Amino acid sequence: MIERMLSLTDLGVYSVGYSFGMVMIIATSAFGTAWPPFFMSYIKKPDEARQVFGRVLTYYVMGCGSLGVLFFFVAKPVLAIMTAPLFHDAWVVVGLVAAGYMLKGCYLIFLPGIYFAKKLKWQSLIEWLAAGTNIGLNLWLIPKYGILGAVIATFASYLTLPISAWIISHRLLEVDYQWRRLFAASILITASAVCIHMISTRMVANLLDPLLWNFLVLTLFFPSVFLVLLTSSERDQVYRIFKK
Repeated sequence: MIERMLSLTDLGVYSVGYSFGMVMIIATSAFGTAWPPFFMSYIKKPDEARQVFGRVLTYYVMGCGSLGVLFFFVAKPVLAIMTAPLFHDAWVVVGLVAAGYMLKGCYLIFLPGIYFAKKLKWQSLIEWLAAGTNIGLNLWLIPKYGILGAVIATFASYLTLPISAWIISHRLLEVDYQWRRLFAASILITASAVCIHMISTRMVANLLDPLLWNFLVLTLFFPSVFLVLLTSSERDQVYRIFKK
């Protein structure tokens, strides 16, 4: 669609940015491999699953969400260093692609209810819905916003996965998701990513100035994750791990 609606050059720029953003798949694939055998071990322990699955989602969002913020941070300087000038604009694609793959992991966390109830047809329906969303938004957004429209469509289609999975799964398996912590984590991660993106967009005179400002955002972000999102017992566990 990018080639037909825009140009082959735009397709090349988008592909380069997408390839860098896809590095996130290393983390999500590792999680996706370990998660099914883990959650299936709770198929006969729904009361335990109720607590454990809720904590898994919280820790996943905090961990992979923080990793996603790093993708927004490194996108512009890394592409400026590693690619030819023609592809420097591909940095706008990287962060949202990484965020999309992070959302796929959230989707996997919502699947146990569907698996436990043996309603796998719902999983197919959810993924077809995401695919249809992607195609429809591409047709609408690419002519208006170019490659940025394409990556927004990609992100939105990945967002439909966890939302749809939760709508169906929570009726099949009760899980105590920590919605307050998830909301706080989502706000902090989104605000940091948006700040980094805006700084990178508006400060174009040189590469060093946005890098320094974005580094300041990170120095505020990570302590906030540690001090605000983690409980005191979780912080103590982190201290013990690093002491070892």
